[in-house]
Amino acid sequence: MKTTTILSLLLLAILPFSCIYGDGWSQGITGNGNVKEEIRNVSGFTGVHISSGIDVYLTQDENFAVRVVADENLMDVIETRVKGRMLEIGTDHYGIRRARSKEVYVSLPELTELWISSAGDCTGETPFSCDDLKLGISSAGDLTLEVEADRIDLEVSSSGDAKLSGKARSLHASLSSAGDLHAFDLVAGKVDVNVSSAGDARVHATEEISMHVSSAGNIYYMGDARVIRSSSSSAGDIIKKD
Repeated sequence: MKTTTILSLLLLAILPFSCIYGDGWSQGITGNGNVKEEIRNVSGFTGVHISSGIDVYLTQDENFAVRVVADENLMDVIETRVKGRMLEIGTDHYGIRRARSKEVYVSLPELTELWISSAGDCTGETPFSCDDLKLGISSAGDLTLEVEADRIDLEVSSSGDAKLSGKARSLHASLSSAGDLHAFDLVAGKVDVNVSSAGDARVHATEEISMHVSSAGNIYYMGDARVIRSSSSSAGDIIKKD
């Protein structure tokens, strides 16, 4: 049920950008190579959604800040808008084919959710301290993040890739359709991980772990956690690592 809810939220979040992005990709804009910076006056968000191949760099800071570094003719194409508590970063009607730079730097005090889709990339430039954190990555999106959290809920699909480090009391992860999770460096007390359709998960648990894998998926796990459940089918493998 939680996995379904996360996926539904991700699909709803990406719909506005995915529609315009798909329609305009065949007429995508090429950057002119003249890189400029622009400060965007947005604040009041606790979540970030990234799409349309934009490269985003996140910093946890007491003040909000959004800075776009991009080819000059792309400034009007790259959108940064707040809906509710979500900062949406994507493109205008036309997608971006090539650019010297298409980067957005975001600072915020609190991060509660992060969604990445349509080849968006996100890198945490500082460690993040969170209570509960929801992460959704799909359609070749990439995430690299160091975090200390009570609970992390993660969904990775469609060649998405997540690299997590830090600490968490609990990690709940679902991977499918060649989604990958690299989290040996995220030390979690309790881990619940489900992998299918050629996804790969690497996790580290210290207290207890529950694992299910199917359809050529793989789970590699570290730590001395008690195994609550371990099941595999359809060429799926579960492997203990030292």
